[in-house]
Amino acid sequence: VEGVPMLAPEQLNRIMTMALNTNRVRHKSIDTTGIIDELNFEYSRTMNRVVFDKELESGQQNEMMKGIVPPPLMAVSSRSDTELDIPPHDWAQQYCLFNFNSFLTKAELILCIVKTKAENQRILGMSLFAPHPTKTTKPDEFEHMESQAIVAASAYLKDTWLTSLKNSLRNGLKDVGKGWFNLNETKREVYDISKLKKFMTMINFMMQDTLRALTEESMESYSSFVCGAVSYEVEIEDIGKVKNKRLGESKLKWPLFKLELILNADGTVEIGSNGVPIPFEKFVEMPLALFDKALASVSDIPQLEPMVVDQIFWSSKPILASVHQEEPGAKECRERMKKALEEALVPMRTYIERFEEFREILNVVPEEYVSSFLTEGIDADSIRKKLTSLMVLKAGVEDRIPIFMQVG
Repeated sequence: VEGVPMLAPEQLNRIMTMALNTNRVRHKSIDTTGIIDELNFEYSRTMNRVVFDKELESGQQNEMMKGIVPPPLMAVSSRSDTELDIPPHDWAQQYCLFNFNSFLTKAELILCIVKTKAENQRILGMSLFAPHPTKTTKPDEFEHMESQAIVAASAYLKDTWLTSLKNSLRNGLKDVGKGWFNLNETKREVYDISKLKKFMTMINFMMQDTLRALTEESMESYSSFVCGAVSYEVEIEDIGKVKNKRLGESKLKWPLFKLELILNADGTVEIGSNGVPIPFEKFVEMPLALFDKALASVSDIPQLEPMVVDQIFWSSKPILASVHQEEPGAKECRERMKKALEEALVPMRTYIERFEEFREILNVVPEEYVSSFLTEGIDADSIRKKLTSLMVLKAGVEDRIPIFMQVG
């Protein structure tokens, strides 16, 4: 390869600049002497082969080259099946056009996108509902716990989330200055054709996607928990003998609600909590009302654009699109919960009806019964027998009615 020219210094500089343009090696002092020598050697061999092949083609005029067989060329795989015909184009013009239309041309904007994704990822780890209870709770406690969780999640989204994103974007874009990303723009006509408008539109879509994912995951988790907690096959043999077989999967090992039997003045028995009767319909309406409340809590979260571009007059405050109650997914979750809750109430109604046989006893007024008993003029032996039968009846009733019973 003697006498063959080496690579020009400009060519070597371009090659080394591209080879060392990575974060890992950019700030390291690497000895490139060996690499440069290898590049020069490969370049010289290539040029030598080009000259040699050219001389072989003109072998009829050169007596020295007659009879020399060239070495075989390296096999090159055919890519005819995957090759695409690219029409001629001006790369510089295409690059300028792409650069003009794209807003991902500044490091500040890319950093803002990274921070926005980090905040959104933190939101995806939340839930609109409270952590699923692992023990039985009273209906009012369950409602209070879920309502507090919904209010807290909504407040976090409307306050902390928006404030954090607003500060992140304003601090990241404040040094960009005037031009396509001017935060202090006052004319809407200019803003509507600026790259800042496109950038804020992308941020809006990112936030809406995060909010929708959070809402869908929360309502699916809540509906699955409620349906799994009440899915039982119940067989009622007697008041004190009830067999329960779980049908679905749930982390809750016990019934969803802890209830009380409440005796009314007319001798009927109802279910309730804290001494207050609760209609059966309430056990269906209350979980569904919490579900609707959670969807409503994320339906009025404002968009970030008016907060970031605050020098322009906004006649109305746009709202982030989220899951609403009429969407197929929301309606399916709601109907699934409603069906499961209504089916879970059937064994409870049957169990309460079992107490009708004690209605006559429960309607007895002790004072009136004793008064009528004493006016009959019976002797002491009859009184003793009557009291004995009443004590036996009392013991039998107490043995049949348990202190605690799981129904579903």
